[in-house]
Amino acid sequence: TSVPQVMRETKFIYTVFFLFNVLKLSSAGEYTCTGIIDDAMNSSFIIQSNKAIDSGSILIKIPMPQIMTNITNETYTTGSELTLSCVITLMNENIDINTEAYITWTNNTR
Repeated sequence: TSVPQVMRETKFIYTVFFLFNVLKLSSAGEYTCTGIIDDAMNSSFIIQSNKAIDSGSILIKIPMPQIMTNITNETYTTGSELTLSCVITLMNENIDINTEAYITWTNNTR
């Protein structure tokens, strides 16, 4: 992220940009912008505005992982041993917080 800089667009409009060069999972959260208008001449007869606040949430979706099983559609005989494996991989340099995987096997024919 960069340091926000105030840009004066017109006499009455000011804009602050908060730039995310690369969104990461840690970028998700609640963000609040607070603004006060004061006179530029520091007159003792002018009172600054009340604080204005607006906020919103940044939601970031985790990218879809790669999934691979060892199912080969072979025919097995009763009494044989078989181990099914399922590997989920999330390769993304923008995943900068700990994640968890929830993996289940289901028999769709029952």
